[in-house]
Amino acid sequence: MTWRFLDTGSHDGPFNMAVDEALVDACRVGNSPPVFRVYRWEPWTLSLGRMEDAERRVDLAACRTDGVPIVRRPTGGRAVLHADELTYSVIARPGDVPVPATVGSLYRFVADVLVAALRSVGIPATIWPPQSDGGRVRRVKSSGGAGGETLRRSPCFATVSQYEICVDGKKLVGSAQRIWSDAMLQHGSILLGPAHCRIEAYLRGTALTSGTLAMRTTSISEVLGERIEPHVLARSLRDAASHIWKTPVEEKALTRRELEAVRNLVDAKYGIDAWTLQKGSPEMKTDASGAHGH
Repeated sequence: MTWRFLDTGSHDGPFNMAVDEALVDACRVGNSPPVFRVYRWEPWTLSLGRMEDAERRVDLAACRTDGVPIVRRPTGGRAVLHADELTYSVIARPGDVPVPATVGSLYRFVADVLVAALRSVGIPATIWPPQSDGGRVRRVKSSGGAGGETLRRSPCFATVSQYEICVDGKKLVGSAQRIWSDAMLQHGSILLGPAHCRIEAYLRGTALTSGTLAMRTTSISEVLGERIEPHVLARSLRDAASHIWKTPVEEKALTRRELEAVRNLVDAKYGIDAWTLQKGSPEMKTDASGAHGH
């Protein structure tokens, strides 16, 4: 099967999340082959997992003062400051991938490509030790001794989970995932630099001290001692996907129909406070599909 590759460039949070959802919808009805997408964030944006309570988790006043917008992801997981990073997303129907439609299987399926791409640009990336656990993803405490409740309230990059990407035990890529009966979405942040650590200024209810994320994470610029251009990493991801998955990966831009769907999703969902700042919606409470994140 041929995969579709998109580099949609830099956009704001509502646009980026709407594109991922629009591509999920296109895949599930057969209007698009499976997708490997990369993108960036302008301006830098704080994203929340689908189930997080914005008022309890985020210092909204600090975000307003610093001009940091907030968006809510369609996936699970915890808060991420999308700053100096390249974001990827993988979107497919269950039958499009040669692995079971389980959380762990899909994480590993994507992780193999991420590691191959990173190693091709000189990053000695490794997959966090994959211990089989019935398809579940285990979260493991990073060094630092924070308790369980603190970890649940901490940002995504404060902990490392099974099948995540590390360098010398420090987290380099953080991902989140959602699986429906007819589609799956996984997206994640590949850290180009250390700016994600600034998230500590925008969260409530976490006992993490200043500098915790700097100790538990790393970035490409820190590992290499120099910056890498996003388009270079994007090309490596595309090539690694074709090689590891043994399938053609062809570049194809968003269609007119998809762009219309994106605009509608921004206007009705991702661009409005009713979605972003909610404490819990009927969709959240009744949706039985899986939403997972790190």
